[in-house]
Amino acid sequence: MLRENEPLAGRTRVRVSDLFLWLLDLRTHKLSVTVENPTAAVRDPEIARTLRSTVGWDVRL
Repeated sequence: MLRENEPLAGRTRVRVSDLFLWLLDLRTHKLSVTVENPTAAVRDPEIARTLRSTVGWDVRL
């Protein structure tokens, strides 16, 4: 997972060319994606909390 001070943290899109500086880095990194639907159409707070999902991968460049 990227820490907040890292250049790609918080980005919603990353091009392959953005990763160029890390191509020689042979460490394993964590990549995670969180999807959230903050719709106001769901009024029940218990159900609204379920409208978020995170998936993660271990990757090597």
